[in-house]
Amino acid sequence: MNNHLTPKAQKLYEEAKLAFQEYEKDWVLDMLDNYYDFLLASDDDFLDLFDITYDTEIETDIFGNTSYVDPEVILTPKAPHKFEPLYIMVAGYVLPRNAFCDGFGIQCYVNEDCRELGRQCVKLMKKLLEVK
Repeated sequence: MNNHLTPKAQKLYEEAKLAFQEYEKDWVLDMLDNYYDFLLASDDDFLDLFDITYDTEIETDIFGNTSYVDPEVILTPKAPHKFEPLYIMVAGYVLPRNAFCDGFGIQCYVNEDCRELGRQCVKLMKKLLEVK
């Protein structure tokens, strides 16, 4: 069991932290924790299969408080894989709908060790992408 990020995974994690630093709240940190657990279970070859983007849309409430609408790390499989993206969110992982019927979610809980759930997500994505 890997307890450290690879240098590539560490770089990806740092990039995500930078993308969400402007309005960092506890729930943004929860999403980043889920991403960390996913990266911890990933090898560099697997990570190379994705284009990685972020949903950093912001909103301002009636009191003038600004925050992210729904912070997500979005991993879109590169060609030749034709699947919808994997979404890493505050509540966990949402796997591609077109691969798992109506979609398949893995729920992560705040303040709990969710590394095993990150490993399950990577395992399912590897099966979907047919990689070892």
